[in-house]
Amino acid sequence: FYGSFASPDLFGAARGPSDLHCTWLVDTQDPRRVLLQLELRLGYDDYVQVYEGLGERGDRLLQTLSYRSNHRPVSLEAAQGRLTVAYHARARSAGHG
Repeated sequence: FYGSFASPDLFGAARGPSDLHCTWLVDTQDPRRVLLQLELRLGYDDYVQVYEGLGERGDRLLQTLSYRSNHRPVSLEAAQGRLTVAYHARARSAGHG
């Protein structure tokens, strides 16, 4: 199985002064392990949280990623075929997800 997704990159000059929160639910419909590979360009106060399972509440947090993960490959593995990726960007962030 292979798939891809990207942040909406809503950081143009017209972007409003509020924070941005995006959540992706990854369900492979297969109970085998799933490997998530990320390439990040986060702003200083932005972060991404990756959970095992679907949803941010009650599922196991695998990792919180910050701007320090920029420009290097990040790989995370979940024991089941489900992950939740939650992207949090601060208002007027210089990052692109």
